[in-house]
Amino acid sequence: MVFEYNYKNLPLYAYNKHLATIVPSIFRKVNGIEYLRERLILKDNDFLDIDVVYNKNNKAVILSHGLEGNSEKSYIKGTAKLFLENGWDIIAWNCRSCSGEMNKAKRIYHHGEVEDIGEVVDWAVVKNQYKSIGLIGFSMGGVINTKYIATQKANLSDKLTFNIAVSTPCDLEACALTLDQKNNFIYKRKFFKSLKDKLMLKADQYPGMIDTDLLQRIKYWRDFDEHFSAGMNGFANRRAFYQQATLNNFLEDVTIPTLILNAANDPLIPIESNPSSIAKSNKMLQVEITKYGGHCGYSLRKDEYTYAERSALRFAEGSVG
Repeated sequence: MVFEYNYKNLPLYAYNKHLATIVPSIFRKVNGIEYLRERLILKDNDFLDIDVVYNKNNKAVILSHGLEGNSEKSYIKGTAKLFLENGWDIIAWNCRSCSGEMNKAKRIYHHGEVEDIGEVVDWAVVKNQYKSIGLIGFSMGGVINTKYIATQKANLSDKLTFNIAVSTPCDLEACALTLDQKNNFIYKRKFFKSLKDKLMLKADQYPGMIDTDLLQRIKYWRDFDEHFSAGMNGFANRRAFYQQATLNNFLEDVTIPTLILNAANDPLIPIESNPSSIAKSNKMLQVEITKYGGHCGYSLRKDEYTYAERSALRFAEGSVG
């Protein structure tokens, strides 16, 4: 089922792909969400900070943020608020290093990693005995969640009933090349600064582990991924990293209802990288490519919530029944 995105009901800025992305990220405020923070100790003795809202509901959504995001992002809090209003508990987890405190391990996080979300799901299943749990991820979070359900299908809890991925880069190498384009300098500069700052802190934790001089000289994503993303996470090179972090390589194995919602005018995701053809051969996979939306934007005029958030709720309710 496709839910219509009414292009006549957009604020004027939403017709520009950069403004559609940047304006909500900077100016959108979501009030009324009061998290309780819990800490999950991982199998490798590192930790994740998880921000939750428990309303004694029998179903919950696990929310996964994007690159250098966290549970405070407006797209996470907007989704949390809408689902809370409709009878869902909220589990918004922060990737390693993203909760405001540097993690302990020699690595942080990456697009192709699925062990951490697996531990979050297992924790949620045991903790509150929910009848139904759904996954909703934005950008990188959509990759992590969807790869998890595709590659760990033999071990998935039967309580996992749906998966939703919004503004999700399904071909990581193509998206890295897109980020290196001149007209995307504002996004690359933001991500580079944040990631480089984190890796400098990691270098303080583990002297000698990171070539800090090289880190400061890096100018292109392909080089960052070659020298840092790959090596820190046990990959031989960036090609091997991209292979494991490219969602299109795993979508044939999705076995629970999954919605991928991307925009044709997403400045960070080339439209040809979207998996529309894969969806034709997997009945569990629905791909919707809207004309507008930007990256994690999807603003609607005179609406507290976005098209992505309202679509996520409709898809979730349709999947749970």
